Amino acid sequence: MKNNAQPNRNFLWENSHEGIVCLCCGKVLISYYRHDYKTCGCSNGAMIDGGQIDYVRRGAINSDLIQEVIVTPVFRTKNGKVSKKKVKSYRKVYSK
Repeated sequence: MKNNAQPNRNFLWENSHEGIVCLCCGKVLISYYRHDYKTCGCSNGAMIDGGQIDYVRRGAINSDLIQEVIVTPVFRTKNGKVSKKKVKSYRKVYSK
């Protein structure tokens, strides 16, 4: 499945998003779209803006105290259960 491919109608698709973890306070910040500016509020002042992979801006007073993370897509059936088979096949294609 390519990034721009239409999902199967039986599953709900959530896109990959950029995130950071502030190692000073432990807060996880996830930006979901281009102008979704988030800060942790601690003395380190960790911030992220941008959301998806095409544009991301992140920073902190001490950039050694942040860790980048990517929130991976989740395939859910219409009744809300995660389809482990779909997640496994997605990881096989995109982990290369």
